Amino acid sequence: MANSTSQGNVSSINASIRRIGEDPLLRPFLSSLFDPQNYTKNIIRDGKSEECFAAINDSVEQINEEIHKYISQNKDILMAGMQDVASLAKRYGALSEQAKMLNTTVVRLKKEVSTRQCIMSATR
Repeated sequence: MANSTSQGNVSSINASIRRIGEDPLLRPFLSSLFDPQNYTKNIIRDGKSEECFAAINDSVEQINEEIHKYISQNKDILMAGMQDVASLAKRYGALSEQAKMLNTTVVRLKKEVSTRQCIMSATR
């Protein structure tokens, strides 16, 4: 089930990218050379700002729906991951406390050894 769900999510993401790539107003967003200031200037100059805003808004809504769908479909997996993080945090806390106690014990033992060495040096 998880494998078919993840394949469906990949298909959905690929479909979104394909839709954006096919839209002449949105295609520039996929370029690694995308310049938002130049793009905005050209859209305004060409009188397509409202059309572009609507296309961007639609794409954002579609992606938002896909994110919600992904979270809903993978809720158990995501929650298990959160529980793993919480468990690790709890373990870290316990280990940290143990490390502090060990450090305190080591400091106390070092002082005790130092004191005994001083006493032994004084009695010679």
